[in-house]
Amino acid sequence: MEETLRSVDIPYDPNSKIFYNPTETLSYNYKVNMVCSMRGPGKTFGTLVMLINRFKRYGEQFIYLRRTHEEIKECKDKLFDDIIAKKVFPEDELKCEGKTLYCNGKILGGVQSLSKAYQVKSVAWPDVKWILFDEFIIEDTKISKYLPSEPTKLEGYMETIGRLRELRVIMLGNMATKSNPYFDYYKLWPKANTKVQRNRKRGVLLHMWDSEAFRVMKRQTDMAKLIEGTAYGDYMLSNSPFMDNDTFIGKPSGFLDYVVTYKFNGVEMGQWYAKSEGVFYICGQSDPSTKKVFAFDTDSHGPNLIYIKQMRNHPNIKQLRWAFDNGLLRFENLTIKNAMYNLLNVV
Repeated sequence: MEETLRSVDIPYDPNSKIFYNPTETLSYNYKVNMVCSMRGPGKTFGTLVMLINRFKRYGEQFIYLRRTHEEIKECKDKLFDDIIAKKVFPEDELKCEGKTLYCNGKILGGVQSLSKAYQVKSVAWPDVKWILFDEFIIEDTKISKYLPSEPTKLEGYMETIGRLRELRVIMLGNMATKSNPYFDYYKLWPKANTKVQRNRKRGVLLHMWDSEAFRVMKRQTDMAKLIEGTAYGDYMLSNSPFMDNDTFIGKPSGFLDYVVTYKFNGVEMGQWYAKSEGVFYICGQSDPSTKKVFAFDTDSHGPNLIYIKQMRNHPNIKQLRWAFDNGLLRFENLTIKNAMYNLLNVV
């Protein structure tokens, strides 16, 4: 019988080759596991099923983590809806009350947001062995923002929850862009035809999950036919990051004048002016001797830095906006480009 896309009418099959199962990811035995794929193969569903099974067999609890409190409010009461509809655990009662998850009246774990992580520092979770961080890659930076120094906040949260115990983290994301603070922080970036990459020293795995069977089924849907041939269609059907493009990316050459240093979300960027071209370059290299340094968030703010909330009308900021509006900004690479785009959203 030909398999079709999962819906409430299709029984759950744990051996399906179409949908995501975390068994392969976890077989590499890494502490932090970043899992990326095209949209829709059931990454959250499959991982939740595994975690519920771990609880039933071994009593291991888990935390379902999202970036913000608003995300948690939106999803927590629906977290088990699909699993219940598919009758994966027909004899068990799964529910969320407040910020606590229950299985048959016993505490299965909790739901929390990374932005409110400081509130749980005094709360003990002695039976938590897993953290499921869902949607760790932002798909629309105009709507959502990464937290300042977010990867270090996640590690601090892991320390708070895990203490001295063994703790494993599964991070799930749709492959919308290769430019995000986690890939940069762990020095792991997706590569063509490479399924798994490792940072052995840090204990971090990047698993680019893919399934030709899922792709074949996905292409049969009306939505796939609608978006076929578009950048978003490549993302949905081929795991191609639709947010990434090379527009305005270029490296400077020749003589350059230094303008100013910007600090934002843990990223330091230098603005250089190429007089021969009449364009400004934003690079990862800055001039350490400059006294003109702008901080765009409180985490970047420090002694002798100009805090941008009080300096939006500064001539350098106006110049930056003017250069951007007139197509006169160039970016050293995609990471710098996306960091500057995020910065420009606040000025």
